[in-house]
Amino acid sequence: MSHVLKALLPILTLLALSGCSHPRHTYTPTDQFFASGHFPVPSEFRRGTAGRFDVDAWSRSLLGTNSLESLRIDIDGDRISELFVSEPAHRGTGGNSYLVFREGRRGLTYLGRLFFGSLRAMPPDTDRRVRVLTSSWMGGGECMVIIQVLQPDGFHSAASRVLPCGDRATDGEGGRLARSLFDSEIPSPDVLRTVFGAEL
Repeated sequence: MSHVLKALLPILTLLALSGCSHPRHTYTPTDQFFASGHFPVPSEFRRGTAGRFDVDAWSRSLLGTNSLESLRIDIDGDRISELFVSEPAHRGTGGNSYLVFREGRRGLTYLGRLFFGSLRAMPPDTDRRVRVLTSSWMGGGECMVIIQVLQPDGFHSAASRVLPCGDRATDGEGGRLARSLFDSEIPSPDVLRTVFGAEL
């Protein structure tokens, strides 16, 4: 009997592992990410059960079939970094478009899309919603700086301002404001009020 169990052990292990893994899904390519910005989110990404294979397959269906790249940034302060996926072929001087996912025990959840050249996490707003600060080069030594708030249907702009960046960020009042956002550890409420002119 023992030799039968030993022979069955690799098969039982394989079955156990396959039962724990995520089923792989396929996705039909679409141009709606760039054409309209509106596209259906598959149920596994809404439920938070998508696997990493699904992330790459769905991202390619939206962004294109060229190679993908990813980075991880903790934007909600839980010490688990969110996954940002982009296609390098789309990167321009202003930045790139990213699909953003949160990783949980059951899998990955789609949070929304962001466009940026640089990004930093921020403290949550008064409603405890996740916020990030993005900056995108506009040309002429200026950048568009936006506070993006995560809502159930994705990221939305809460405030924006054009500020000097690059070499021009060292000059004048605008340069001082730009440095106050990105040089400090976390922008204080007073800094945000000064830059964006509102309580945030």
